[in-house]
This record gives sequence, structure tokens and C-alpha cells, in this order.
Amino acid sequence: MSIITTVTRIFWALSTIGCVYGFIHDLDSVAWFASLLSAFIPLLASTVLSGDRWDRSFLSILIYTLDGVALGIASAHFIMFGLHPWSLSLVPLFSGLAWWLHERNKVR
Repeated sequence: MSIITTVTRIFWALSTIGCVYGFIHDLDSVAWFASLLSAFIPLLASTVLSGDRWDRSFLSILIYTLDGVALGIASAHFIMFGLHPWSLSLVPLFSGLAWWLHERNKVR
């Protein structure tokens, strides 16, 4: 396993733990739940669904779409309502970047 794969998995695991903590303290929050999914799904895809029989392009489309929706929800909740910290928007943003690095590393 390469260093990039290890670093991205650690990032996704720590982001998942942080989002679970935030979601537990604010169960009505869609932004925390969307950020939780945007961190957990790439971790799941990277560890469990990393075999050759899974379509990587479908997983990439799924993860990028989920990250975009989570980024939009978290940004809207911060900008329009001021409900959450602005840093919550960084979780889906960096999750998408980490997936791009992870997949770029797989191609090489």
C-alpha cells in the first residue's frame, strides 16, 4: 500500500469520526450527515470495494456527486443560516481531493 493511500484513508477515518461526533450533538443537521457520508463512502470504497470487479468510474461519479452535494449543503447552511462552522464545508472539499489523489495513485 502506498503512502498516498494510507494518508487518504487516515484522513477519511478522522473526518468520519469528527462528523459522527458533530452529528451526534446535532441530530437535526443535514449538513453534518452529508459531510459524514462524503467522508465515509470514500473510506468504504477504498477499503472494502477496492477489488477489480467494482467499476471505478461509477464509484468516482458517486463520490464526486456526493461531495458536491455535501459541499453545497454545508456551504448553504453556513452562508444562509449561520448554523454550522465554515470548516464543515472543508470536509467534502478535501474528501473529493483525497479521492482524486487516491484514484490518480491507482492508475500509476
